[in-house]
Amino acid sequence: MPRPTSSAIFSRRDKARLRLASQGLTVQRWKSAEEVVRSFGVMQGQDLHSVGRSLALRAEDHSDAGNIVRGYPIRNTLFAASIKDIGWITELCAKGRKGDVELRPEVNKLIDRPLSRAELKERAATTLPEVAFWHVVRVAMESGHAVYSGADQLITPVDLPGVEETFNGDIVAATAELMTRYFRTHGPATLQDFAWWTKLPQRLVRPATQCLPPDIIRCGEESQDLVSAEVMEMDEARKK
Repeated sequence: MPRPTSSAIFSRRDKARLRLASQGLTVQRWKSAEEVVRSFGVMQGQDLHSVGRSLALRAEDHSDAGNIVRGYPIRNTLFAASIKDIGWITELCAKGRKGDVELRPEVNKLIDRPLSRAELKERAATTLPEVAFWHVVRVAMESGHAVYSGADQLITPVDLPGVEETFNGDIVAATAELMTRYFRTHGPATLQDFAWWTKLPQRLVRPATQCLPPDIIRCGEESQDLVSAEVMEMDEARKK
């Protein structure tokens, strides 16, 4: 269905202000740590301490932070996400390497309980000596079998809800959900921005745009930008 459209056109400063508001850096949009990460879908997660600082900037309540895990859901990069979301986002976006499907059963057998990196490395060196350790970790996490979890960030076997459980197998609906979260927390941004961020193909991006909720509106020159109506109405975002 056609997206609602605003006649607003933004300067570079306007866009920067709106994006800071979208990301919850100039206004408080969320109450808890897990609410933050669920709103984003995934958040950059290579450095664990930086993840904590990023969440602390956006929410004061971290009582649910135990539900936040890390894995490789997008772009072969370590991200933080809610345990409720990382499974379907990984299934949707993760891109494996040649031979990963055949390697997966052997890798997953190694992780039958929470393991430190040192413990898994020792097991992998005995069972799969020809496979680089980073590859072992990526295969386990990109297959949805394991995540980094808990205060000690142990490599933990999990049973994650995927696209089938969460969206009845509808991959376009899953794309639309991730797209909605992206524009609510990154807008104003373009469809090209979303496609670059996720590396999802146009055969999913194009139909997903028809499923966006009405609070995602088009604006900017030639209506190329998409942003949350909630953000557009914030006093902080509308300052000149």
